[in-house]
Amino acid sequence: MNINKAIHNWYKILIYFSLLSVFVYILNSDFFFVPNVKSTGYLLISLLFLFIGFLFDSFNWGAYLKKRKSKQINYADSLVSHGITIFSKYIPGKIWMIIGRAGFIANKYNFSTKQLSLISFEVQIISLWSGLIVSSVTLFFLQDSEYFLILLIGIFCLLIGLSIFLFTNVFQKILQVLIKKLFKIDFTNKKPEITIYNLIGFYATWVMWSLSFYFLEKALFDREIILITGLAFVFAANIGLVAIIFPGGIGIREGILVAILINFEFTIAEATTISLVSRLWFLSGEVFIFLTSLIIQKFKPRRYFFKYL
Repeated sequence: MNINKAIHNWYKILIYFSLLSVFVYILNSDFFFVPNVKSTGYLLISLLFLFIGFLFDSFNWGAYLKKRKSKQINYADSLVSHGITIFSKYIPGKIWMIIGRAGFIANKYNFSTKQLSLISFEVQIISLWSGLIVSSVTLFFLQDSEYFLILLIGIFCLLIGLSIFLFTNVFQKILQVLIKKLFKIDFTNKKPEITIYNLIGFYATWVMWSLSFYFLEKALFDREIILITGLAFVFAANIGLVAIIFPGGIGIREGILVAILINFEFTIAEATTISLVSRLWFLSGEVFIFLTSLIIQKFKPRRYFFKYL
């Protein structure tokens, strides 16, 4: 069988399976727990920042692809590859979205799926690293928690490990030796190439989602809420990313979110409410980028806009 055809068929199966997975988790979770909205205006502002964040997230993938692989890769294709595989995160294992978007680009441009999967993995690590740096400030609001020291040491070690991966060749050399010994395959890969331009994009994504979460809180509760509480979602989302066995970080993200919000003087009932609503809120952003990718793929507006990027 032609290898490109095989990749294409596998890729379509992944999309269908990811849609089935998210449907199953919607049925088995409290995704549609919707409390009274106190301010429709704040809710609309929240959704605006949320959708902008998802566009930034897709842009980060495209910008890094251009830097790491080839400038000929179109931003429209990178957005489509990111958007139509977005629900793959609900398949246990965390790797399917990484491989899925790489498979789309590999099939489109006749590149190596293996190499693009590594680049896709690097993007995920950069996103995690930048998100943890942005949101780590929330740890200092948990000083009274019995888990504060454990969290502080854990996040510090995680950031050190991610920094070694991103800024040195140590990880690549270890991986090269392991793959050669285990699979008898010669493997070479350069350390990630990160520019200030890339980092600004990743930081902007998390800032947009942080602002979005803050305005979601304002939409649900008619009282004074400090801006920094928006970072609670960013911190919880990144810890959820590390929890490999849980689809989409479900359960882990919500639990951490409740714990942080309680320390921001939310009641247990309020913190639980916002954590449950955040599932539907973030899912709406995923639906937005999924539908956006389908529209771009269908109507191909790149000739008018994306060709200039």
